[in-house]
Amino acid sequence: MARTRTGVVRRRRHKKVLKLTKGQWGTRSKNFKRANEAMMRSLWYAYRDRRQRRRQLRRLWIQRINAASRMNGLKYSQLIYGLKRAGVDLDRKSLAGIAIQDAETFGKIADLAKQNLYTASTPSGGDKRVPHETLFPCLCARMTIISSPQNKRVRYLKSLQTKPRLRRSERKLILEGDRLIADALRCQGKPDLILYSPARADYDLIARLQGRKCTLQPVSEAVLRHVSDTQQPAGILAAFQIPRPPLPHPAERVLILDSIREPGNLGTILRAAAAAGVNLAILAPDCVDPYNSKALRAAMGAHFRLPIVESSWQEIAAFCHDLTTYVATPDAETRHTDIDWLDSWAIIIGSEARGVSKPALKLARRRISIPMLGATESLNVASAAAVILFEAQRQRLAQPAP
Repeated sequence: MARTRTGVVRRRRHKKVLKLTKGQWGTRSKNFKRANEAMMRSLWYAYRDRRQRRRQLRRLWIQRINAASRMNGLKYSQLIYGLKRAGVDLDRKSLAGIAIQDAETFGKIADLAKQNLYTASTPSGGDKRVPHETLFPCLCARMTIISSPQNKRVRYLKSLQTKPRLRRSERKLILEGDRLIADALRCQGKPDLILYSPARADYDLIARLQGRKCTLQPVSEAVLRHVSDTQQPAGILAAFQIPRPPLPHPAERVLILDSIREPGNLGTILRAAAAAGVNLAILAPDCVDPYNSKALRAAMGAHFRLPIVESSWQEIAAFCHDLTTYVATPDAETRHTDIDWLDSWAIIIGSEARGVSKPALKLARRRISIPMLGATESLNVASAAAVILFEAQRQRLAQPAP
């Protein structure tokens, strides 16, 4: 039977106790019994002090919550009861932090408590508790709001905002504003990283984003201005995966954009194309990046509803081999209203400043124009595209149903 090395274990324990009692009440002694008693006494005092400190903090939290609740027309007990009825699982430490740091968010919490203060209980009678992360995600990090532009996530979104190559390699785009993000969610867009201002956030939208299992990070207004490319940024900014809608087979209504270099015009054309029932938008060489922030704002969600591809002229010619291809030019004799748009077609729209390129003229079978009165030389490219596309839609809608 192996011998138990009790002497080694005992000496190790005694050495540890003597080390811990260094600097404690009384003088340190090599007497283990006296040192052990001093250590146990100090541990008891520490426990007593921690308990008193927790009691003091709890009183402080309740005082802060009560003061903020009174400012919103509620008592402390009414606020807690209303939140319980609403199913919000929120501790007093978090509530006190919001009361001090973010009065607007606390006002929203108080409004939620008021709405549920006198409502009937759930039919099931159960306590359906909703974690506070779902309704107020900024509390997940205990109100740790990023205020430095040098933060890793902030620098990443700033790079996506300004570097087209990074957007293409990462297959991500940046959306700003509640409307664009909500539209992307309706189209089954996949969010990745969200930066938002707790003071201006739409928490209904935040709750929907929380359900998509993306990263939600509250930031300061200065950080939002740093990442955004607008002078007055919205309260939320999100990185989404670039959508890949399935390509139509066969494609019956194709829009080909030739050398459109203004992002606002490109986005407006895509928005009109999605509304006019275009099946596919093809961007020829020398077009601006379709995932530019200005193009995304002008398109108003068209990127998630309309398949968009970038191709060379050889690929475009092969794809449109079985389609009747038209090109819009200002000097064509055939009007756009004289075309039968009920058949399968592709229309090429060129730049207003540079006109249509030679490969586009070579590919087109017919040239069309929009009749204009007076001394007007040309229309804006986005306006011209909308006129032609909606004429095609008008003819389809006028066709009697089978």
